[in-house]
Amino acid sequence: MMWVLAAILFCYAIFVFYALYGWRKKSESEAVCHAEQPFVSIVIALRNEIRVIPALVKSLCALDYPQELIEIFVVDDHSTDESYEILCELTQGKSQFTIVRSPQQVQGKKQTLAWAVEHTKGDYILFTDADCCFPSTWIVGYMKEIARHKSAHFFFGLVNHSEEKTCLQTWFSLDFLAMVAMQGGLAKVHKAFSCNAANMCISREFAQKEYETNETYASGDDVFLLHKAKQVSAEHVVFVQLKEAMVTTAPPESVKQFLLQRFRWASKAGGYRDGWAVAVSLMVYLTSFAVVFAALYSLLTTHYSLLAIAFGAKTGIDLVFFAFTLPYFGKTKLLAQVVVFQLFYVFYIVLIPIFALTLPTSWKGRKIT
Repeated sequence: MMWVLAAILFCYAIFVFYALYGWRKKSESEAVCHAEQPFVSIVIALRNEIRVIPALVKSLCALDYPQELIEIFVVDDHSTDESYEILCELTQGKSQFTIVRSPQQVQGKKQTLAWAVEHTKGDYILFTDADCCFPSTWIVGYMKEIARHKSAHFFFGLVNHSEEKTCLQTWFSLDFLAMVAMQGGLAKVHKAFSCNAANMCISREFAQKEYETNETYASGDDVFLLHKAKQVSAEHVVFVQLKEAMVTTAPPESVKQFLLQRFRWASKAGGYRDGWAVAVSLMVYLTSFAVVFAALYSLLTTHYSLLAIAFGAKTGIDLVFFAFTLPYFGKTKLLAQVVVFQLFYVFYIVLIPIFALTLPTSWKGRKIT
C-alpha cells in the first residue's frame, strides 16, 4: 500500500512541477511590430445579469484600443429580468456595441455563443463573461501575443478572482488559481489541456473551420475547441501570460454556488479525448483519493503514519506550486490558507465527479442536458 501511495504522489509531483516549470519559463522575446491592428470582436452571452451590467459596460468602454477596430457583440439569452433594457440604455450612442436578443430557437449559453460568432466580423474573436472586468490593456495584450505567434489560432489568458471577503472564498480562489496556473504552465510547454472561456480568443479562420457546439455535455465548448486546435498543431494554442491581459471575476459567494459551478465544469470530463486532459484529470483525482483513503484507513486502524505521509507530501508539493504562482495574481496572502484548504479540497475533488455525472446541471436557472 505504501508503494502505491508513493507512486501516486511521485507522479503528482512530476505533473505539478512540470506545470511550474512551464509557468516560470520565459516567453519569447522577439521584436514585435504593432503597425497592423486587427479588427476585434468581443463576444458575451448573458442571462439575468442586471447586477453586473454597469461594471461590465464601464470596463468595456475603457479599453485602450482604437474604437473603430472594436465590435462588442452582447447577446441576451432570453433574460427574465431587465438585463437587455439596461444594456441598451447604458450603451446608447456607443457605436462599438451591438446589443441583441438571441432568436427564440437559440437557447442556452452554448447555442447563444455559436450564433453570436456567426454574426461577428472581427479578424479575431475574444470571449468573456458578463461578470468579468478587464484592464484597459486587455486587447493590446492579446495583440502582442498574436503578433508573436502569427500562425496560432487559439489563445487564452489569465483569469483572477477579485478580493475575497470570507475564508470560504479564499479556498475557492486557491482552487481556481491552481487550475488557471496549471492550465497556463502546461500550455507553455505545448501540453495544453484546458482553458477558461472568460478569457479566450480565436482567429476568424479557426472559427469558420472548427467552431461547433457540443450539446452532449453541459459545459466545455472552450476546452473542446482547445483540443481541436491542438489536433491541428500544439503550437496553435498560446497561453497569454500577461497581467495586462488578465481578466478579473468575483469568487463564488457560497458553497452551493461553488459546487454547482464545479459540477457543470466536471460534467464535460467524460468527453475528453485529449491525452493530457485525461492524464491531468486522473492524476488530480487519484492523488486526492489517495489522501482520503489514507485518512479512512488511519481512522480504522489507528495508525496515522499513512495519513501523515499522504497529507504532508501533497500539501508540501502544493505549497511550492502556490508559492511561485500566487504572487503573479497578487494573492500571496492566500499561502497562509493552503494547509487548511487541503482538508476541503481533497474531499470535494473525490465527490465532485460522482455528483457531476449523476445530478442535472443548470445555467441561470435553466436545466442543461
